[in-house]
Amino acid sequence: MSQRTSSLFSTLFPLGLLLALTGLTFWLMRVVENPENPEDRHLRHDPDYIVEALRLRKLDHEGRLRQSLTAARLTHYPDDDSTEVETPVVVFTAPDKPDITLQAQSAEISANGEAIYLKDEVRLKRDPRNAGEMPIVGEMPDLTVLTEDELAVTNSPVLITQGRSYLRGVGMKVDHKEQTYTIESQARGEYLLPETRKPPATKSAPPPASKSRPKPKPGKPIARKKAKTP
Repeated sequence: MSQRTSSLFSTLFPLGLLLALTGLTFWLMRVVENPENPEDRHLRHDPDYIVEALRLRKLDHEGRLRQSLTAARLTHYPDDDSTEVETPVVVFTAPDKPDITLQAQSAEISANGEAIYLKDEVRLKRDPRNAGEMPIVGEMPDLTVLTEDELAVTNSPVLITQGRSYLRGVGMKVDHKEQTYTIESQARGEYLLPETRKPPATKSAPPPASKSRPKPKPGKPIARKKAKTP
């Protein structure tokens, strides 16, 4: 080996070794951070974050509470950008209007958060308007809540009760802004007037009997003698 070749080899060898080590280090980092093929990872339904004891609030421009969402657990999946919620409770509030509470065993939230799909033992409750009234309670297998429009809709069978009154049907639309409930089809039910209980009548004492003087018993007539005149 000539001196020139030896000098060139001794100069390039450390540079090549450094490049090889750099490439090996970069490869090891990719393996540790992403051991699978990125394309395979997108095919799997694995969560990227989980939130426990979730509580969200939405305020209006005046700082008043309008909507709230609480849940035991929230799980987000990046492959389809879906979000699953366990035991969600959604509450709509508005000035001078009764609150509406929605709850279920589970739910899915859209990517933009404008739709909540409640399912499994869905329950709706509207607080009474006035004191002494009964709340309105609705039960259904599923319900879609449109948060921005403050609407709730379903195509499933529905049972609505208020005290002893009830209404059944298929399909329902709830408008929180207008405070209306619309049954789409097969509506039937029974409305009972609230019980008006009268106070129990108090027993009045009988008027005292008037004391009457005893009548004299009939006796024999008394014979009177006539005086003789002289």
